[in-house]
Amino acid sequence: MTTPNRPAAARRTAPSKVPAGAKKPADHQPAKEDVAGPKDYVITWPNTTDPDAVTHEYVIAGENLDDAELVEHFTDNNAIAALRIMLGPEGWAEYKENARGENGRVTASGATEFLDYALSEMKRGNS
Repeated sequence: MTTPNRPAAARRTAPSKVPAGAKKPADHQPAKEDVAGPKDYVITWPNTTDPDAVTHEYVIAGENLDDAELVEHFTDNNAIAALRIMLGPEGWAEYKENARGENGRVTASGATEFLDYALSEMKRGNS
């Protein structure tokens, strides 16, 4: 007959002590969106430190981010359509009016730059 390793058995049953002030792991936090719904984001564009620069605020409704067509546009690399969905019809019209150059055009590169910035601000980039 073998004798159990008593110190090993004691270690398994003893509760671990969490140091005072230790942070709780992020995966144990309650999902805030389950309680309050998806979070809306306000993105200020262009991103500049120049105090004299004209900036505009765009609201991206949290519910716009939970859209199968948005994911589809990202999958298809259609940044402009994705930005349209994220901003909604009114926000998209406002963005185009604010981003329109002297020649009357809104550049695709500018819209893509704005989309990349908005995703980084919302911490939802493709990484």
